[in-house]
Amino acid sequence: MQTWTKQLAEPQQESMPGQISLFIFRIGPEWFALPTRQLVEVLELCDVHSIPHRSNSILLGLINVRGEMQLCLSLGRLLGVDKDFREAESDESRAVERLLLISVEGEALAFHVSEACGIHSYHPSELSALPSTLPEATSVNSKGLLSWNGHHVAVLDEGVLFEKLLRSIQ
Repeated sequence: MQTWTKQLAEPQQESMPGQISLFIFRIGPEWFALPTRQLVEVLELCDVHSIPHRSNSILLGLINVRGEMQLCLSLGRLLGVDKDFREAESDESRAVERLLLISVEGEALAFHVSEACGIHSYHPSELSALPSTLPEATSVNSKGLLSWNGHHVAVLDEGVLFEKLLRSIQ
């Protein structure tokens, strides 16, 4: 509640021409962002049902979203984020795990996130270069880094990322 109060109390930033809206989220210890136009919905966690003879390390299975079956993927594995991140997280963490439902070329895909943070606007000139210390899977799929609330957020290149996601489900 205090976080929301603080965010709402901050003066609104004047928007500059060319600003891009992003949805910021965390997978394990890493922060990422995707263009807001790709986001369909933020969902509560639900059961993932495996697909016989079709699941792999990226394709986890199917989830039920209001009676429609949607594919559920592991974006963390695709980006090289430690798959056992939940064990390292503090029990005191107030973050609520969620599923993000995104639209990729008309296909709805879901993936698990440790925390769904919200929408942030930025200008492309605010992006900094990717450091060489990032895992290769993250750097190949990212446009640059953005500073947000004291965190370095990898702004994902949706074209490259979505191509890899679609290939992983074929």
